[in-house]
Amino acid sequence: MSDLATKMKLVPLTTLSDGMCATVELREMCSEDCELLSAMGLTDRCRLRICRVGEPCIIQVAATRLGLSSTMASKIMVRPDPASD
Repeated sequence: MSDLATKMKLVPLTTLSDGMCATVELREMCSEDCELLSAMGLTDRCRLRICRVGEPCIIQVAATRLGLSSTMASKIMVRPDPASD
């Protein structure tokens, strides 16, 4: 991870805008939530792109799109990619 990415502030997934990219940081979530997200392909330090903010929040991880409730999405902390603003 670059020095700039390390210094970027963690924010809830729900604060990003459509089209933005970010790196997921799951270490602060409860283990049950982490297990559920990992089973769907959303793992710690994976990159994602926001397809649509809202209910559901739709994200893309690699070639897979996932729909997350706004409650779950608000618990997921991410490090925004400054190049995707």
